Amino acid sequence: MSSSEKAYNQPFRDAFTSKLTSSSDLVQHFLKPINATLNKSEEEFEDSLWYSWQDVTSLACQTLHDQQEGLVSFVSELRNQPGPLKENGEKGTIRGEEVEWKQLPMLGMELRSCWNTSPQGKGQSDESWVNLNAFAARLTALSFTGDCLDFSLYAIWTFREAFEDSDLMGKLPNASFLQAAAVWMIYASGVLKERAESNRCFDGKKAREGKALEGKGWSGFSVARWQLWVERLGLVKERCQDEKTGELLVAAASTDSLRK
Repeated sequence: MSSSEKAYNQPFRDAFTSKLTSSSDLVQHFLKPINATLNKSEEEFEDSLWYSWQDVTSLACQTLHDQQEGLVSFVSELRNQPGPLKENGEKGTIRGEEVEWKQLPMLGMELRSCWNTSPQGKGQSDESWVNLNAFAARLTALSFTGDCLDFSLYAIWTFREAFEDSDLMGKLPNASFLQAAAVWMIYASGVLKERAESNRCFDGKKAREGKALEGKGWSGFSVARWQLWVERLGLVKERCQDEKTGELLVAAASTDSLRK
């Protein structure tokens, strides 16, 4: 959802942008239209969740990466909520399956849809793309492997565009890809390094290596891949001429997980 599109839950968006609303109050604003559909059809409940998460990702895209603490706190608070429960005490269902707020139902689907509108696809502005990556990184930093906040696969996709699709000896990749890679390192490098040390892998070819590294046979995180990202981060940091991108790359290279 772009900033020009009509919000599904304007009170929630207004409460967030006021910066005066607590996380618990934000949760109540978020839940109000969703709860109103619980006792209606499953389809209406699912649609309400989908549109509500679109409001959240839209706010993430519009909120600078270093000002997203409130949005991340809201997601953490939502995860601690009981339910969703219908008036008869039954749990809400999506496609016949019971759901709980601790699973953050449909957040993953909405965030995945956002990755289809990267700057390469001309679907998002560079700044919104960087902010969205930061949001995913901040959530991943709170995650355990494979849980509903673990978006570490998205880090691989971003690093692949920034560090693996070329040898970086000629023209550097799009600045937005380098900035997006930098915010992943700034906000989630500790967790990503742990994923590398535990060889976290994914099914199929979705975590494959980039074009310039074909033949590596990578299917996820590894120490060798992590070391390559760190080395190439240092390389682009030295070559980058764009001031904003350079500042983010320097900050990324200064994180404890990269200096150890």
